[in-house]
Amino acid sequence: MRLTPLIRQELCWVVKDASTGAAVLHDVCSRVSTVVTEIDPDAMEASLGRWAEMTPTCTPEGVAFPHCNVQGATSNHVAAVKLPQTVRFGDCKHPADLLFVIVGPPGTAWEHISILARLARICRGHKALDKLRASKTGAELFATLAAEDQSHG
Repeated sequence: MRLTPLIRQELCWVVKDASTGAAVLHDVCSRVSTVVTEIDPDAMEASLGRWAEMTPTCTPEGVAFPHCNVQGATSNHVAAVKLPQTVRFGDCKHPADLLFVIVGPPGTAWEHISILARLARICRGHKALDKLRASKTGAELFATLAAEDQSHG
């Protein structure tokens, strides 16, 4: 599975200020819903809030993978977000400064597993996290993620 069909430049951005995980997730939901208009930002935020409380997925390398299914979504989407510093998300043991947010319609949990596996493969790539963290704009973040996706066959 390739990420390229699921990511768009409008869903990649570099945040200038990130105080808390909850504030970051609120911002993510607002931004995603302006691009993917069928997604209700409040429903997405509630679902990601449950993710943060129950099953947060964060790595020791500082990457978080918030994911949720939202009524009204018609397909899966991936947003990439680079933060200026690490923040904690819910009960995650490890703070993160890179987020890959997956949102899609109900009933696509197995697709989310495939997307998570692809993102993990990309993040394990040689210097991939360094390249992603070096992005200064959303366009750079998108281009780097797309190139890393391409390089992993």
